[in-house]
Amino acid sequence: MVLLDAYYDYVLKNTECPVTFHRWSIISAVAASLGRNFYLPFGHGVVYPNMMIKLIGQPATRKSSAIGIVKELLEQSGYLNIIQGGTSREKFLEDLSNNFSYLRDNTEEDGGELLDLFEGDSCLDSMKICEAFIAAGEFTNFMGQGNSSFASYLGDLYDNPSTYPIRLKNGKSLMIQNPIINILGGNT
Repeated sequence: MVLLDAYYDYVLKNTECPVTFHRWSIISAVAASLGRNFYLPFGHGVVYPNMMIKLIGQPATRKSSAIGIVKELLEQSGYLNIIQGGTSREKFLEDLSNNFSYLRDNTEEDGGELLDLFEGDSCLDSMKICEAFIAAGEFTNFMGQGNSSFASYLGDLYDNPSTYPIRLKNGKSLMIQNPIINILGGNT
């Protein structure tokens, strides 16, 4: 409980957001940080700490505020694969198979090149992990209204298969290795 107490000290004095939203947001961020580095044995397999968390509330209950705070903390900690904004199912799966390498293709503000610690970090190597922390203040904007096909893919990936082959409608074939998806979304 030390982490929760420290987090509450950090956030509660500066936000109107319900404590429950903060609690589930930080739990989601911890799960994303752990990724596939932690698991619990379960039967013939393992359970990873990935989470699918939806903050449900009336408009202006500060769902996006709680999500934004943990998103910023994860960014500051060096976590790179934070996904927000809208996307299509196909683009998300393609980016996931490349471990969202476009997020590392930037340069630092001073114009220097970022050290490429993730060179060759495609998910085609069985030792690689394809991960994403979806942080969407309005989850429907991320996924699209009534997009049950996208939701179904996210559900499959949530189960953390070691490989997940995909053949997209444009004929492109992808292999997603060791996916781990964490979702923190808000809905009104």
